[in-house]
Amino acid sequence: MNMRGNGSASAPCSLTLFGYDHKDYAGHGVSIAIDQRLKCTTGHSDGFKVNDEALDSNKHPLIRAALIHGWTDIDSPVSFMIDIPDEMNISCGHKPAYITSSLGALAMMNDRLIFDDIAMKGFEVIKGGGSMLGPLGISSSINGSGIGTSNEKAGSLWSYGSGKKEMHIHHLELTDMGMVLASPATARSHSNISLKVENFISRQRGFIKDIFKDSSVLAEEGMKALKDEDLKTMGRVLNDTDKLTRIMGVHSDELKALVEVCRRNSHGARLCVDNEQGVIMALTDDPDELCNRIADHSGVSLKVKVSSDGLMV
Repeated sequence: MNMRGNGSASAPCSLTLFGYDHKDYAGHGVSIAIDQRLKCTTGHSDGFKVNDEALDSNKHPLIRAALIHGWTDIDSPVSFMIDIPDEMNISCGHKPAYITSSLGALAMMNDRLIFDDIAMKGFEVIKGGGSMLGPLGISSSINGSGIGTSNEKAGSLWSYGSGKKEMHIHHLELTDMGMVLASPATARSHSNISLKVENFISRQRGFIKDIFKDSSVLAEEGMKALKDEDLKTMGRVLNDTDKLTRIMGVHSDELKALVEVCRRNSHGARLCVDNEQGVIMALTDDPDELCNRIADHSGVSLKVKVSSDGLMV
């Protein structure tokens, strides 16, 4: 809501179910919003601040980019308060929610909240903030539920790219799925997964095209299984996508072991390249039992559900 020039918005975290959410990825993909939300409150201030600290372009590149693309009066300082839930003890797709909620709060200060406008600005924030993210997470965080990319424009929410690389974002109505997120507890496994992916892509420009192409084919298969509520096929697509990710060499020994634990006790599991620390997503009929198995192998876990609510003000 908008009160005396302040703005407030919340958005769900999101994770890539099929495909990859990378700026260079132009194939098919599916991203889902999950029931972990971030809230951003903005207001006029005596200086540009983030959680009561002076805005630092190096520390807060996404907030700086959000200001550039989402604030109409750059001479009028704004403060940002980002509220991250305490239970979010493992990495779980908060960066899209961070961008979406900050843009939503700024939009409320401007009295202009249009979802496709937020999406377009979100894509620009990704570029301006130096993030490796693509448009999938931003789109599901705004829309809620799930989104899928397609070459078909009719009925789409919005589009991105141009020419032969133009893709269109479509809403997906999802049923409840048992999902568990997992991460190794040991500190040495918390290396910068995003940086490893970026390094691989920069070194293997030709090879990554083949990986992305294979992933896109899998994502189409996964999208069909999602619509058919075929959990067995969805799990296999998760496993096969994870095999492609392993080629990039980003799995630590702890991640490899934990993926296998999740895979043995679920329909399938994959490593999601989420922020600096990767997170494993597993699809299961028994989330509690899987969480116990993960704990037995010194991992941390979080049960999540699909969030039907996207950006809210």
